This record gives sequence, C-alpha cells and structure tokens, in this order.
Amino acid sequence: MNDTFNQGDFKPHRIKRLVLKNIRIYGEALFDFEDQLSVLFGPNGSGKTTVLESISILGTLKSFRSSRIYDVIRKDESHALIEAKFDNPIQTRKIEIRERSKVLYKNGSKENDVKKYLSNLSITCLAPDHLLLVKSGPEERRKYLDYILFNLDDTYLDYLKRYQRAVKQKASILKQKLSKSVYLDLVYPWEKEIALSGDYIRTQRKNILSKMLSSFQEFFAEISNKSNNKHITIDYQDTEQTILEEIQQKRDAEFYSQRVLTGAHRDDIKIYLSGSPAKDVGSQGEVSSIVLALKMTELAILEKQWHGSPILLLDDVGNALDEARRTHLMGWVQKRNTQVIMTTADPQIFDLATKAGGKKLDGRRSAF
Repeated sequence: MNDTFNQGDFKPHRIKRLVLKNIRIYGEALFDFEDQLSVLFGPNGSGKTTVLESISILGTLKSFRSSRIYDVIRKDESHALIEAKFDNPIQTRKIEIRERSKVLYKNGSKENDVKKYLSNLSITCLAPDHLLLVKSGPEERRKYLDYILFNLDDTYLDYLKRYQRAVKQKASILKQKLSKSVYLDLVYPWEKEIALSGDYIRTQRKNILSKMLSSFQEFFAEISNKSNNKHITIDYQDTEQTILEEIQQKRDAEFYSQRVLTGAHRDDIKIYLSGSPAKDVGSQGEVSSIVLALKMTELAILEKQWHGSPILLLDDVGNALDEARRTHLMGWVQKRNTQVIMTTADPQIFDLATKAGGKKLDGRRSAF
C-alpha cells in the first residue's frame, strides 16, 4: 500500500445539503447540515437513521442496514434518488436507484467508473450493529479492514473484485462433478488469479492492521481508563502460507468436498483481551470500548491519509455506547475538526451533543 494517497492531497469536503426522493419513509425531503455537529433528534421510527444511511450510500455504495441498496426504495415506488451538495460548489454526488440497478453522477456528470465515483469522499460510521465487529464471525471484521483499504489504496478495490470473481468461478467449477483431470484444467486460471490477488489482499490487510495497532491500543486504554494499553491486542490470522501453497495442500480436500477451502476470504482478525478472545470474555462495556477504539482509529488513519477529516456518522449512540463512553466520544469529537452527523432519541444524549456545540437538524419534507 502506498504511503501517500494515490489521487493527490485532496481535502475531503463537508456535506452541506442532502436531497432524498422516495427513500424509505421519505417522499421528498431536504436537509441542510452544520459544518461541525448536526443532530437528528426525535422518536424512533421518524427517519433519523435513513438520513445517515443515505449519506453512507453516497460515499460507499452500501447500506449499513441492508445488504441491498435498492431496499431503501419507498414502498410502492419504482425508483429513488439521493443527492448531496458540499462546501465546494462544484462537488456534488447523486445516485438514482432502481431495483437491481443504479446510476451514478459526480459533479453533474454521469459516472460509470465506480472507483472514480468513490474517490475523494470518505465516510466513517458508528452504528449499534457495529458491535458485531467483535461478537460476530470473521466476515464483519474482514469487511471493516477492506473498507479502510478502499479509502487508502485506489487499486485495492480492483484486486478484491478480481479475487471475488475468481473464487466464485472456482466454486462453480467444483460443483460440476467433473473428473479430476478436467477439473484441474478448468480451474487452473482461476486458481492463478486467486493466488495473485489473494496474496495482495492479505498483505495489505496485515500492513494496515500493523499500522492501526498502536493507536487502537492507546484509544482503548484511554476509553477504558486502563494504564496498560497492552491489555488488548489485535491479530491477523491466516495459514502463514502463500495462497498457492494452501491450494496445493488442500487440492484433494476441495475437489472431494466441492468447496473452496483456501484463500483470503477465510482469514480472520482476532481481538484479544489479556490473551483471551474478546468475543468470548469481553463484557458489554469492553466490547463497546473496542468498537469505539476501532472507529476512532479508523477516523485518525483516514484523516492522516486524506489531510482532512472524513464525515463521521453516529447512529443512535445511546444503544451502542454507555454514558461514560458517550461522554468520552463527544469530548473527543469536540477537539477535532470533523463534521459529525448524529442521531438520537434520548434527551440526555441530545443535551450532551448540544453542550458539545451540536445543532438540531430539521428536514423539510416538501417539493423542491
């Protein structure tokens, strides 16, 4: 991974206006944001999270609430639109969403290149579901590292797509119940791609994790009021072989089980508390501290690489963090030059946010 951002010293812009059309509960709505902290305050079910989800979709082409972005289309509608304007007047993003398809626009022009569309907009999000980073299986942790790498290395997405396509093709060949000689002939080019792109993905994940470790430990110690930041560690776990060596070792097992048993998509990122797996021994408070420390580390790394802060989305921190950790987060945010957009249904959290300089955000649901 390059030590400098591939696309130049670009300072991420702050979002100024968001327009929604046929997005979940919204027919048409418009939101204007503060430069620092904007707070969506109101009862559950009022559409607060949808605003953050829409911003996340603009910056990542993924929803943190659903595996399919067309799930955001309002019931009984055939299409939806998300559009944003930034503090630089020429910077705009728009997505038109239909079932099974989407059309991207950047700075007023249609953009067919996903990588170009995603460039120069960085978003970090903390939502209650991110507690699964610790408690769930390895897929969530791999996705977490992959998202950071998307923002740091503009070739990483290409390698990941190539790898995923090759794994899918290999899996399809395995299910065809071919003779072994025919199978080996057909699978050879795909295994070659799996080895090439998979080793790149694995190396980049290990490199970024190594760069994150010290800051992650310091943030965790600070949040948890622990004097020893070595109380926690995080480790990338693979077979310590090249992927080609893995394939050669497990070729028979893959052929007879008809399953892909090797590669970077099977790796894990293990988090340990005092030498024991955090997912097994961590209390609710410790799990919250781990997730908050990871997100703070993510923001700090992207901030350094981008020479400016990503947009920070905080969804319902009352469910994700306890009072002490919410207070710590607000204090940390207040010290940084970061645009933050948060949601809460809790009056106490709203008061905490306003004391940190937050302004209540009210959308306008009307034609525009």
